[in-house]
Amino acid sequence: MEQSTALNGTPFAYRKSVAELNQKAADLLQQGDAAGAVTRLEAARDLAPNDSGILYNLAIATSNWAGSQPEKTPQAIELLEQFAKQHPNDGRFLKVVQSLAVLYEREANRIGAILDPENTTNDDGTKKQLFTALQKTEQQALQVTYTQKAIRCYQTLKERGDANPIIDESIALLEKKLVAMPLPGNTPQGAAQ
Repeated sequence: MEQSTALNGTPFAYRKSVAELNQKAADLLQQGDAAGAVTRLEAARDLAPNDSGILYNLAIATSNWAGSQPEKTPQAIELLEQFAKQHPNDGRFLKVVQSLAVLYEREANRIGAILDPENTTNDDGTKKQLFTALQKTEQQALQVTYTQKAIRCYQTLKERGDANPIIDESIALLEKKLVAMPLPGNTPQGAAQ
């Protein structure tokens, strides 16, 4: 966990509280309690809303929590995007971009599984509810958007000097998936109509 950086001029009691909350969050994360860590970091952010260290820690903790609680993914994405937008020159920027790429890709895959006509049951074994045409079009558009965002994140990592061959493989795989995705309201390219 990163230490708080933007507390100059903040009363001592607040600085101490923010530091204690940040440390408690770090301890909880190490114990595997991402939910507890997020709660502490949200409280720290209330005390120090402009602190980049708290925002970073909150974004990463929420991202960790989203690994076991997929419904937290939109919140994690929002926090990571906020950090990336506000701090593009921060040393933690590339870790944030990498986390965003993983979450975007995960969401695109989740939506693809929902839209897959071969997949007729939910994770809990119940029969899937069918989408209306409008809902399906919205989900397809969201899947395309998340895939495009994941590609841009991986390209950013590559442009910023990450020469990891896995990044090239990820970009190629996502571009291939993107070409095969149905455009909203259409069938996949190359599929029989």
